[in-house]
Amino acid sequence: MVDFDSISDSLASVGHGLGNALNKVFGSRNNRIVKKYQKQIDAINQHTEWAAGLSQTDVHAQTAAWRKEVADGRSLDDIMPQAFALVREVGERTLGLRAYDVQLIG
Repeated sequence: MVDFDSISDSLASVGHGLGNALNKVFGSRNNRIVKKYQKQIDAINQHTEWAAGLSQTDVHAQTAAWRKEVADGRSLDDIMPQAFALVREVGERTLGLRAYDVQLIG
């Protein structure tokens, strides 16, 4: 697999214009990272309304259910989209701040 980051970094020393040209063709490193995780972000966003509709009691019950399921062998990857949507919702409720999509990936 071609490592566009190292090629772009190497050629950036040759000239700023060449680096810009490569970014136009291949996208910036940040754009490639975001694109790589876009399916996961979309899956999280599909659960936004579900998470917003949960009461505080429902949030606690869902968290307890996930803990039991994971302890029983369920993969964290299976619950990740719903869990991230719920964490985002709880953050918005408690802090008044909603995590942006790019903040979900790092």
